[in-house]
Amino acid sequence: MQGQPSSDAIVLRRALACPPETAWTALTDQAKVANWWGYYVRLEAAPQGSFREEWRDGDGRTVVTSGKITRFEPPATLELTWKDDDWPVQTIVRFTIAPAAGGTMLAVIHTGWDRFPEQQGPALRKAHEAGWKLHLDGLATLLSGTAS
Repeated sequence: MQGQPSSDAIVLRRALACPPETAWTALTDQAKVANWWGYYVRLEAAPQGSFREEWRDGDGRTVVTSGKITRFEPPATLELTWKDDDWPVQTIVRFTIAPAAGGTMLAVIHTGWDRFPEQQGPALRKAHEAGWKLHLDGLATLLSGTAS
């Protein structure tokens, strides 16, 4: 996906207290991913690699989210498709890393919510925005040196 995100995009930015290369490692190394995102996430961080997240929703139902890496440009861009097993469409998640004063600026852009049926898209978008905020908190904690 090139250019500006669509108007339905989740766009989150987080300043990280580390060099861009360290942020890239945290984003792509499986052991680090398990630490900030969750042990249930598998990311094959390579061109055309795969992503799989198996988790339980609030009702106890097992949900599988999966995708493929569509852009892999170390240490700046990681993009992947994103789709729960029961979704009618897939979305796109792009992580970008850039040098910034005091460390790194990480942006997460998650697009595709406007392709869902009207009764489904806004709720999914809201839930994913909250989830991304929690995961980014975990990543920032890991990179600040305060995570175990």
